[in-house]
Amino acid sequence: MWRGVVVAYIVVAICYFPVALIGYWMFGNEVDSDILISLEKPAWLIAMANLFVVVHVIGSYQIYAMPVFDMIETVMVKKLNFEPSRMLYIIYVLG
Repeated sequence: MWRGVVVAYIVVAICYFPVALIGYWMFGNEVDSDILISLEKPAWLIAMANLFVVVHVIGSYQIYAMPVFDMIETVMVKKLNFEPSRMLYIIYVLG
């Protein structure tokens, strides 16, 4: 599982760093920290970008939260003697 997490972080870094570097190269310090505030037109494109930010956050939550879920499950099963079950999974994911 940890190999999958490491690969996921590497893929995310490969996607983000070129965008950040090229954006800084093109615009420098002339933009706000939230790039969508710096844009003015077209309004539909800005709305779509905001929508995709929400979709991205919802989708990437599982990748970033998986190590935490794994740690909680390990502690609950090994130290607190819980049985690995679907109910345990539901408790620590929704709780």
